[in-house]
Parts: sequence; structure tokens; C-alpha cells
Amino acid sequence: LFTHEKDNDSFYLHVVDIINGDNQDTWQTYLSSDKGRNWNLIIQTRKARTQFYKGENYFSSSGHVTGVSDNPLDIYGGEQHLYFSDENSDTLYSYSFGYVFSSYNGGTTWKKCVPVDLNTFTETGLAIDPRNSERILGATVGQGVLISTTGCDSWSDTYGLGNQYVNTVAIDPNNPDIAYAGTDNGAYISYDGGNYWRGPVNDGLLG
Repeated sequence: LFTHEKDNDSFYLHVVDIINGDNQDTWQTYLSSDKGRNWNLIIQTRKARTQFYKGENYFSSSGHVTGVSDNPLDIYGGEQHLYFSDENSDTLYSYSFGYVFSSYNGGTTWKKCVPVDLNTFTETGLAIDPRNSERILGATVGQGVLISTTGCDSWSDTYGLGNQYVNTVAIDPNNPDIAYAGTDNGAYISYDGGNYWRGPVNDGLLG
């Protein structure tokens, strides 16, 4: 059971339905917007991994995406990762199998964002600006960090990382002008919200 930190009325419940052994297990994610009185199925997975991200709090399980409804998250296989906004509790983003989705009603309905090349983003590579839920940084496989200021309706290049593989990206919650990118060559830092990157800054890092 996962409670949204910014919306105490919203609960996310992850359950497993074991059918004929592990190969048939189905994991389902339900959303309640009224403190658990009523629940709606928003994601169903099988033999992959679903993760909810919110700051340092996360919930993860295993499953593979199957077709359940018209929900676009149901039709793409592979791992799913959900990201919650600090600024707007109704805004969520999801990455799954090379696609990014957005929801503006707490996960009840979803739309597919403007596409980028399949598998451009790394699996845990999105970060939402806590001041503005439409401003997102995306860690990529060989394109540095991309930035969106339109809630993932469009993406732009940033500068300083070139064509590096970026494993993860993070925004400082106490000073969102500072962002960090972890690459195969080390750590990079930005002082303008992710537009320009400096580094690598590896002093003090073990490796």
C-alpha cells in the first residue's frame, strides 16, 4: 500500500493474484481517491517490474504488462516506473518500454507523450521539478539529458553531456536549480535546472 505524500486521500494498492504457479502470477495496481472506500484498477502487470517513485520513497513488485482496458499503460510490455509530482498531486508520469505517459488526474487516465526514439530514456531516468510539474529531466541512452517544459509534449537537448549514457538524473528538492546526472564517466552537476552541465565532478567518489 502506497500513500501519495501530497494527497492524503489517494492510496495506491499493489496486489498479486497467484494462478497456477509463478509463471501465471498477475500483479494489479489499484487507485483509491477517497481514503480506501472505492478502488479502480489502473495498471495490470505480469512478469516485469512496476515501481512507484516519489522522492526517496518507492514501491516495487514484479509483473508483465497485459491488455486490460483502454489504459495505454496496459498495452506495452516491459518495466513500468511511475513518478509523482511535488507541485501537483494529480500529475504523474510513467516510463515503460521506451515510452513516456502522463496523467493529470492521479492515474485514472493516461496519454502517450510526444514520442522519442524507442528506449531513449534509461529505466529510472526521469526527474520532475518540484516547483513545476511540467518541467522534466530525462536521462538517456547516448543523448545526455533531455528536458521538457511542456509536461512531456516536447523535448529539447541540454548542453555539456554530449552523447553520454546517463544512468540516472536527480533534482535537488531543496534547491531545484541544482540537478545531478550520473553517467558512465562519473557525476555531473547543473546549476541552472539542467540546461547546462559541468563535470565530471568525481572528487570523493569511490570507484
